[in-house]
Amino acid sequence: DNTVLALTGQGSAGVARGVGVQLVYNNTPLTLGNNLVLKRTTGGQEMFPLTARYYQTNTTVTTGIANASATLSLTYQ
Repeated sequence: DNTVLALTGQGSAGVARGVGVQLVYNNTPLTLGNNLVLKRTTGGQEMFPLTARYYQTNTTVTTGIANASATLSLTYQ
């Protein structure tokens, strides 16, 4: 699924299995690696409601550490 980040250390001992992390904007999962127009603005302060949630990737989930990281690049045009 190209909307789910793999867990840091996935497959290693102590790391959860069967879950990943999904980034969400306005209740819609973000497709990783794609550009997204957030909104048009006239300037000033803006807010972008980005959230992260755990997402089940397998029918079996095992407990463990469940961290992920992502880099977000913003371009103002």
